[in-house]
Amino acid sequence: MHHVSRFIGAVVLTLAVPFGGLANAQSAKPKPPADPPVAMDPMVLKDFQQRLEHYIKFQRGIEKDIGAKQKPVDDPQIINRKEETLAGTIRANRRQAKQGDIFAPPIATEFRRLLNPEVKGPRGAEIKEELQEDFGEEADEGTPKPVPLKVNARYPEGNPLPTVPANLLRALPTLPPDVEYRIIGKNLILRDVDANIIVDFIPRVIR
Repeated sequence: MHHVSRFIGAVVLTLAVPFGGLANAQSAKPKPPADPPVAMDPMVLKDFQQRLEHYIKFQRGIEKDIGAKQKPVDDPQIINRKEETLAGTIRANRRQAKQGDIFAPPIATEFRRLLNPEVKGPRGAEIKEELQEDFGEEADEGTPKPVPLKVNARYPEGNPLPTVPANLLRALPTLPPDVEYRIIGKNLILRDVDANIIVDFIPRVIR
C-alpha cells in the first residue's frame, strides 16, 4: 500500500509540472509586433534617388569649379563668402529650376503617404507639438524670419533649423550629407547644407 501511495504521488507531481508550465506560458503572452514601417514604392523611390543624384553631381561639380571644397577654415566671414558664392553660382546655373523638379508629384504623394501613419498615429499630437516648438525657437537676432517656400531661395540666416523627429526621418529615404530634410510649419523642404538654399519643397506634407 505504501508503494502504491508513492506511485500515485509521483504521477500527480509529473502531471502538475506541464500544467504549471502551460499556465506560466499563457500568462506571459508575447506582445504583438510593432507595425512595420511603410515601404516606399520601389519605382517612385528609384525616381527620387535619380533626381537627387543629378542635383548632387551638379552641386559638387560647382563646388569643385569655384574651389568651395578647399581646406576648412574657422573665419565666419570666409565661410559666409564661400556659402554666398556657391549659392549664387547654383542659382545662376539653375535658373529654370522649379518646385517639383526633385519632389515630382508622384514623389510628393508618396512622401505624404509615408509620413501620414506617423503624424496620425499615437504620437501624432506630440510630434506636431515638437515641430511647432522647434520652429518657434528664437533666431540669432530674435524673431525668426519667414522661410520663403521658393526653389533656390536662401534659408534665412540665423533662423533655427527645426529638428526632424527621428521616427519621421526613418520613414523617409536616406539622404547624402550634402542635403537635409527640414520641416517648416506643415511643409517639407530639401535644404542644400553648404549653399544654405532650398533645393525643393513639398507643401502641406504634414496634415
